[in-house]
Amino acid sequence: MLIAAADTSDNWKYVSIIIGSSEDVKAIYRTLNCKDIHMRQLSIIEKNNIIKGLTIKGDVRVVCFHVNRFQIVKEIQIKVSRKKRKSKQFIEEHYNCILKEKIRKFYQQFLVSHSTTLENIAFECDADIRKTFLHLGMKPKEAHITHELADIIAYCNNKDRTVDKVVEKDISEELKDELKKRCL
Repeated sequence: MLIAAADTSDNWKYVSIIIGSSEDVKAIYRTLNCKDIHMRQLSIIEKNNIIKGLTIKGDVRVVCFHVNRFQIVKEIQIKVSRKKRKSKQFIEEHYNCILKEKIRKFYQQFLVSHSTTLENIAFECDADIRKTFLHLGMKPKEAHITHELADIIAYCNNKDRTVDKVVEKDISEELKDELKKRCL
């Protein structure tokens, strides 16, 4: 069974997503020897120990997308308000749909190999992203250990720390270009 999580950092500058077999995700978490991980609440020493101990292995795929959501939506909103009277909500809805397609594209091969789709996987997430995923027809659920791992990944990306086997993908320009096409 696949489990998944998503987390944002730095006010939606990054979105980290982890999808993997339940057994492998739990094994990764156990190696950290820590519970209730939320990077924002930990000391520098605790953060460094967790990052050093994090090893992505097994049937798990992790990506941290650089999405720059608030900056892009604000930029498009300013341009749109001059030409067409479209709401911020309208722009955010289009942004979210484009983001979902980018996530789907990245995970497509992995999901096909597990005979499932993005919409069939329940994503552990916190309030920052739950509403977005729900609106997109995805299945958000209460945050637990998989979300804690996603939080670590988002934190690392935000602090320019790399983690082996985590794909870092800047899709901010693609998102902005596609959003311009849809909204301008």
